[in-house]
This record gives sequence, structure tokens and C-alpha cells, in this order.
Amino acid sequence: MGETSSKIQAHPDETSTQLPSQPSEDAESKPPGLPGCSPDDASGALCEVEGRSGGDKVVTGPLLSEEMKQKLFQDVLRTMSKSFHERLKRVGNMESILDSRDNAYEQERDSAPEFAQRMDGGIIAIEEMLKDSTSLFQDVIAKELFEAGKRAEEAGLRVETEELPKPLPIVPTPMAVVLTKPLSSLDNTIIDISGEALPCRFRLIDCAKLVHEETLQVIEYPDTQGIPYAVISYIWRGAIGPTAASFVKYGTFAVKGAEDGDPVSVDVLLHVCKAALLKNIPLLWLDRLCIIQTSRDDKVWQIQQMYRIYAECAECFILPGGTRRLVRLEEPTMWIHRGWTLQEAVAPRSASVVIHWEHGDGSFGNPEQRIGTSGSIEEIVPGQSAYIRLSSLVNASVAEDVEFRAVAPDTYRGRQVDVSIRIFGNDEEAGWRHAFALSAALKPVDDEVDPKGDKKRTAIWRSAQMRTSSRPVDMVFSIMGLFGVTLDPCAFKAHDRLGATIALARDILSQGGSPNWFAISLALPHNNSLLSFPMFPETNEAGAAIYEVDNTRVEAAELMRDVDGWLGVEGIPGATMDEFGFLTVTMKSVPVRFTGRFQILPTPSKSRQSYDTQLLRYHDLHQPPFITDQDGRVWEILNSDHQTKLYVVLLGRMYTQSRKRYFDPKTLSRGVLVLQYQKGKFRRFYGNSGFIFNSMSYKFGDWRERVFTI
Repeated sequence: MGETSSKIQAHPDETSTQLPSQPSEDAESKPPGLPGCSPDDASGALCEVEGRSGGDKVVTGPLLSEEMKQKLFQDVLRTMSKSFHERLKRVGNMESILDSRDNAYEQERDSAPEFAQRMDGGIIAIEEMLKDSTSLFQDVIAKELFEAGKRAEEAGLRVETEELPKPLPIVPTPMAVVLTKPLSSLDNTIIDISGEALPCRFRLIDCAKLVHEETLQVIEYPDTQGIPYAVISYIWRGAIGPTAASFVKYGTFAVKGAEDGDPVSVDVLLHVCKAALLKNIPLLWLDRLCIIQTSRDDKVWQIQQMYRIYAECAECFILPGGTRRLVRLEEPTMWIHRGWTLQEAVAPRSASVVIHWEHGDGSFGNPEQRIGTSGSIEEIVPGQSAYIRLSSLVNASVAEDVEFRAVAPDTYRGRQVDVSIRIFGNDEEAGWRHAFALSAALKPVDDEVDPKGDKKRTAIWRSAQMRTSSRPVDMVFSIMGLFGVTLDPCAFKAHDRLGATIALARDILSQGGSPNWFAISLALPHNNSLLSFPMFPETNEAGAAIYEVDNTRVEAAELMRDVDGWLGVEGIPGATMDEFGFLTVTMKSVPVRFTGRFQILPTPSKSRQSYDTQLLRYHDLHQPPFITDQDGRVWEILNSDHQTKLYVVLLGRMYTQSRKRYFDPKTLSRGVLVLQYQKGKFRRFYGNSGFIFNSMSYKFGDWRERVFTI
């Protein structure tokens, strides 16, 4: 889009600006009525430079005067201060809490919950202050820019410009052209590239040819290094509903060897290619068309390269409803349930969801919590399609009260659009658990927040456990690249998920990784064939991952506890695994016995914002030597030399992505009960969902390191 006055109509979330401290030194040399721009202004939204049809420029100067900027800033500061003090009053007298900190540990168990809540309340107050200041600053500046722009237009100081044609990106010279067909000849045809394509090569679609010459051309390269390309993530069998009239111009085609999948809509392919060109990406990879589907050698080679293909792409465009048609945000899809789409979402540097959208450019977010819930909607074809950054959409899908706004000429806030996000699933409870796991998996490894990548890897395992594929072994091949592992697909049969999982786990551990799969979920059924993993769910190419529990078929996401979605484990000790899948690991532990007693636990709220409720119910359960698991069973800790077959072992520290923190995340630890079933061999104890400990109210002085083979 051109640099026109529409810039000032942006939603506040999309406005970025800097406040200059001094006006430009040569301001007085400007024509009367046109104040000068400071260097800071020239790079921000507070100064507008518009073009005229003759190629000359007219500088309209800062839209806001220095006096107005200072007034706006003071208003923001006053509002920040008022908001902060109001929230601080709700927390209570922080000074008295700090003064009593030395005495807190004398009554550690009794005072810890209140102490933790009130101390963290201060942190929340500060976070709320920063959040308010950011959103308020953006909101005020956006409004003033909008109104100043209107005044400038009325005064004749702003001149609209015609958008100049964007030069097409350069396509690197290919090794060969393997397919060239006019779009008008594709409807109801079966495309076969095997006659011209060479196995073990990379093939890409020329976007400019498709969009501007109405020609489908597939070209071949020996390697993708230095070649800018986008990829498509989609599901093999997607949405079947009615297709909008604007998406049926060119019809559909199938690919030889992959006729069992949905047909590919030429119109959908056009929209994706147009999006790629908008991002200055000349080429597109679609596995259906760019793999020789009739060649086993090429398919095996491409599977081994799959992670690299997605990791090195410039952009991944996601089609949640498949290749048949574009779906709307409110349409449920199965994209988040498919095994391969996890790698396709996590591996790329950037990923966007392409949707059917009729409202133009826009934005979305929770008005009360914009940070972490907001994003922009970029139009592709006016009135037909748009794309949204995946991470922003996933985060918004697990938030509450998200509103959508489209750019409108009469208001700086934009026009509100009645839209709900259901594109990641129809079941709200299971759907947001899927989205929450994916959101955590999408977060980059951070030297400060996640230095060893434990959080990310735990989320990847958890997300994968809730997904499915047509071949069970693909549940391993689809994530191996995310752990830096490449297995030989020829070494495993289609149903050998067990053998492939053992091979993947052994490779991860041999590289110094941790058994993060231990923390997938302690609520899932046990795996009797691979004791350190939960049971593998049933897989198929169209439905969800299913378990059979008490003769009832239940989706994997429904069995996950809320605490599994919010919390993961970091700092899991390193381990080794033998060729039979036995995991040997050293962990802190204590011997225990079941007392036969149960403690009634509060029923947690079903709200997705109930993180505090979930954790507070476990905070004060433990009264050494007695500890209580998450199901209310009371266990007694025995002397370290006591002969027993039951031990509680510590998996590691817990963490959370939730903004509702009532504990320092590093004070929480997670434990699991294991049973010695034969000499030197242990397994998870059936029916036990684990333990949560908080170091503010529980100490591990009597816990010893022991070696367990699981």
C-alpha cells in the first residue's frame, strides 16, 4: 500500500512513533505555515512528507506542535500514575509486607499463600501500569494524528499520491522447467510432473507467472540456498462447504499419485501467490505439486528435507481449511490437529494465516490487554482475502474479549467487525488447549527466559501428543527436525511409531538433550510399551487424536489438565535410553507410602483465566511428613533407608506463560510417583497425576538423588 494519508487511520496497536525533544534547527527557514521537521520527526509518524503528481515534494511539517506533544505526554504520565496507585491500593500496604519478610519464614507454611499473592500483586500493578501507558500513548497519538491529518487535508496541505507499481522480485535462474500450463487449461485435470522432474531436487512455483501471466510454471533447482521462497501449510482433507463465487474462476486440479487428497483450487493458489509477491517473495513451495508423488525415492528424500524446507523459507502461508477454499476466522478447521502442521508452524522464521476476509486492512486485540493479544490484518485481494501473523492469531485465540476493527476513513479507531476466532477448533475447551500449547511452542528460545530451550521442547511434545496423522510413524517424522534429528524413513514401517519414537528419543539424549516428554501430561493414560511416555493416541487422517478411557472415546486435548496447559517443566536432568526404550535418569526423590486418606480439593474454575485458582489449591496441601498429590491422595514420606517400592521423584522446575502470576515461576517444582515393578526397573504409578511443590512453603532437605531406570 502506498504512503498516503491512510497511514493515520491505523488502529492504535499498529501505530509506532517517537517523541522528538527539540524542533529542527532550520525550522525558521521553512515557508510560513509549514513548520520544519526534526530528524526524529522525519523517521516517525509525527511528520508527513507527501508526493505530488509532477514528482516534486511538499513538506507538510509536524502534524503535532511541540506544545501539543508535551501536553499529550503529561496527560499520559498523569493517567499512568493514577492507574498505578489505584492498583497498588488493591494490593495492600507493601511496606509492611517487606518489613515483616524476616519473620515470614518463621511461619512459612501458614503465611506463604498470602505473602506470595500480595508480593506478586505489586508486580502485577507495575505490569498493568506499563501496559496502560503503552496502550494509552498509542491511543492518544493515533487520535491526534488522525485529527491533525484531517485538518491538514482541509487546509490543502496534504496531497494524495497514486501508488507506484511495485517491481516484481527476481526469480533465480532454474536448472529446469518441469511444468508450464495456462490456468485456463487446469480445471478438472490431473497434473503429472514425473516426466520432466528429477528425483531428489527442489521444485518451486513461479508466483509472478501465475499472477501476471495466468500460467502455472514449476521450476527445478538442485538446492534452495540463496533462493527466496514461501511455503504452504495445509491439511490433506479440509473444508468442504460452499465456495464463494470469487473463488471458482479457474476451477481445481489434482496431482498424479495424490488423488486421495483434496483438489487444489487454482484461485486459492492465486491468492497465496499474490500474498507472496506482496512480501517480495517470487517463488512458492507446495508439497502436493512440488514432490514427485509417484516416486518413492523422491518422497523419502523430501521427507528428510522437510524441516529444512520450512526452516529456510521466507514465509509460511497457512491454509487452515485446506487447498479447496479459503475459510473465515469463525469456521472451525482441523489444521491444528494435524501432525505435520506443527513443524510447518514452528520451523519457519515467519508464518501467516491466509483467510477469506471482506473487510480490508484492520487489527484486533483485547482493548484491556493489547500487549500479547493484538495483531494486524493485511489485505491480499480487496474484499476477498487477507493474511494474519500466526503467533498473533494463536495468542488472541486463547485470550478473552478480543475485538476486530477494520480501517475506516471516519474514525481513527476503525470500524468494529463482529468476528470470533474458531479457526483452530469448534470445542472451546480442547481448542484453546491446542492453541495454548502451540503458542508456547512458537516462542523463540531466549537466553534469559529459556536458555536451554526446555520450555519450547516441552510445548512441542505436548502439542504433538494432541495431533494425528494418516500414518502413525509420521507423528515422529513430522517433529524430528524440531529437535535437530534426521531419521531414515525407510528404516521404519508405517505403523512403527514405537520404534521411531525410541530412535528419536535416543538421538535427542545423545546430543545432550533432556527427556522433556516426561512433562507432556501426567493425566494421560500410561504407555506400557514405552514407560517414560504417555500412551500414543489413535491416529487417522481426518479426525482428532483419540484415547479410549473406560469404554469411552475421548479427545487427547480433553484429558489434558488445565495445569498441563499452563505449566511445563524445565531443568529436567539429562538421561540415557537403551535400544529397548528404557530411560535411565538421576533425580531427587523420597520413599513414600499411601496413608489411605484423601484430602478434598477445591473444584477449579472452568475459566481459561483460572490459573491462580488451579495453583492455590495445591499451595498449602503438604504438611511434612505428609504430601498430597493433585488428586487429593495423602502420602507419607518414609526414612531414606526404608525398603519400599514407591518413590516420588522431582521432574524439575515449573514455568508458566500466564500473565496471572501468584508465584515466582522458579519456586514451583513438579513431582511424579514411580513404582518399582522388578529389580532396578520403575514405571509411573497407575492412577497418579503427580505433585506440585512450592519452595516458599516446602523444603526438599530430606530428598536424595537416586538412579531410576524407567
